This record gives sequence, C-alpha cells and structure tokens, in this order.
Amino acid sequence: MVVLLVLGWLMLAWWVPASSFALWLSAGFGLFTLVLAVPSVSRQWYWLPVGGLAGLGLLLAMPPGV
Repeated sequence: MVVLLVLGWLMLAWWVPASSFALWLSAGFGLFTLVLAVPSVSRQWYWLPVGGLAGLGLLLAMPPGV
C-alpha cells in the first residue's frame, strides 16, 4: 500500500514541469520506496523521509543551469 501511495505521488509530481524540486524529491522518495519493497527492510518505515532527503541532496548537488 505504501508503495502505491508513493508511486502515485511520484507520478503526480513528475507532471509538474516548473517544479524541479518536486521532481528530484520524488526521485529520491521513489528510490527508497524500492528499498522499502525489499522484504528484509520492509518494516523500517523511517527510510521514506531519508528518501526525501536524498532527493533534496540531489537537487543541491546539481550545478546551476542544468
């Protein structure tokens, strides 16, 4: 269920062309959703905010104008 909710949010943010912040945040969130789907870590919900922080880190690491 969590995977479906996050994937829905990821697809919603993907179609907002003016919001690169939301896109990168969603990419990080989606990455850690895949990690969450692995059975050995499926009960560790704290990975979801970490995914959001990873997306923020990707945004900040991008050089201006890219």
